[in-house]
Amino acid sequence: MRELRKYEVWEDYWCYEPINKIPFELLKELNYYCWGPKEDDEIKIRIESYDTTELPKENQLKALEFIVKNEANILEGLWDYYQNLILPVYQTATDIEMAEIANNKSELSKVFGVMAIEIPPLESFSSVYFLIEFDFKYDCEHGLYLLFKNHKPIDLFGEGDKAYESIDIYEKGLYNDDQTPLKIRICKPDGNTVITGEYFYNKKI
Repeated sequence: MRELRKYEVWEDYWCYEPINKIPFELLKELNYYCWGPKEDDEIKIRIESYDTTELPKENQLKALEFIVKNEANILEGLWDYYQNLILPVYQTATDIEMAEIANNKSELSKVFGVMAIEIPPLESFSSVYFLIEFDFKYDCEHGLYLLFKNHKPIDLFGEGDKAYESIDIYEKGLYNDDQTPLKIRICKPDGNTVITGEYFYNKKI
């Protein structure tokens, strides 16, 4: 087991971090920065704690070890998510020049700079969940957080907008507690509606 220390990030926000630096070889190659280079290439790790426990939850430790052992798969998941969601959304919302587009996985450092890894104290699931905080070329003001399920991103946020509702969708399915049908609206990146209506979770659309 890795040795950890508990520290106060800011008032009443406590985290754990490994005492010994973890030498991420692949994630540290994502080194884009908006305002200025970091003093070193260390990726900050924040294993979050919202109580007085002296050790992280077991699933948090499991998530940390998963990240260490699966850097390549995480980068592959990031590349897929970038192509299929991040780039189309931001191309629609902002003016992105061709030179700012990553054309292959090795060019992701043109867009992303890993700042920190956060592991929240969630329920225990068979999958691991964690966030990566990025310096982000397409929105330097707000940055970017990606929520990962194992090695695949499943949600994205700006700074200050983190939320974990999508985890319940992946773990428990999408449903209303009162058994009423779900209100569904699916849009293209440009905002035009593809489909809208009310459906029960098991109805094929």
